[in-house]
Amino acid sequence: MDQEDQDLVQSIANQYANYLSFSNSTNEQAANVDGTIDYMLARIDEFGAFVETIKSDTDRTDKVLIPALLEKTTQVQQLFPLIDKLHILCQDITKNLNEIDDRLNQAEKHLSNQVGSTSNPLKWVLSNLQKDDELLQQLMNNTKNTAPKFEPLKIHNTTEFFKQLRNDINVEHQQTPQQQQQQQQQQTGKSS
Repeated sequence: MDQEDQDLVQSIANQYANYLSFSNSTNEQAANVDGTIDYMLARIDEFGAFVETIKSDTDRTDKVLIPALLEKTTQVQQLFPLIDKLHILCQDITKNLNEIDDRLNQAEKHLSNQVGSTSNPLKWVLSNLQKDDELLQQLMNNTKNTAPKFEPLKIHNTTEFFKQLRNDINVEHQQTPQQQQQQQQQQTGKSS
């Protein structure tokens, strides 16, 4: 090789060496890029763990919670007719209590009309008993003539109600799930 070729090879080798050498700014940029890549890889790993957690929660929800929720839904659906029956029972008892209250008010009014304005009817009767037997006779005659007739109220029989309720519950538990679903569909079709 002659001198000219050697100079050319030397020049190319120097240029190639400069091409592969990095400056300080290039090293800093590479370090920044490397740090950013490490940060992004860490975030990707966290995101992967998060996705796995969601997937396991979703699997648990699909396999465990949703069937349990559906089962509880059917159980709650069976409670609605019982709640309706208890509501009717409460209405009947309220009606009976109102009737008893009305009759009690009528009896108190009747007694106060018979006795007068004395606050304690028993005290009035006893005090007048010693004073005048005629007044007592008059009071007894007056009470017999104008006393309202007592008619016993027909009140709600809770014993029978709860026996019937227990029988209804037993019948529902003896039905197969398909029969219960058909019955529920029929009830929802009637209510629509």
